[in-house]
Amino acid sequence: MQHLSRRRRPRASGPGSSYVTFSLDSEGRVRTIEISRSSGSARFDRDAVKFVDRASPFPAPPPGVSRTFTVEIKGR
Repeated sequence: MQHLSRRRRPRASGPGSSYVTFSLDSEGRVRTIEISRSSGSARFDRDAVKFVDRASPFPAPPPGVSRTFTVEIKGR
């Protein structure tokens, strides 16, 4: 998602990535958020969730389009 690519990624203590699944309401606000695949680091996973949550609000999705997304958050 282009909206997330403009944000500063969370710092990670090593290589790895988390997959975060989230859903938006009709106005682009995050409604649900969870780790769908862990990086193996609880701290990095928490930071990945915060990263997506802080990016809210997203641009409002068009009517009829899925509002659930999964993104990979990579460590630095």
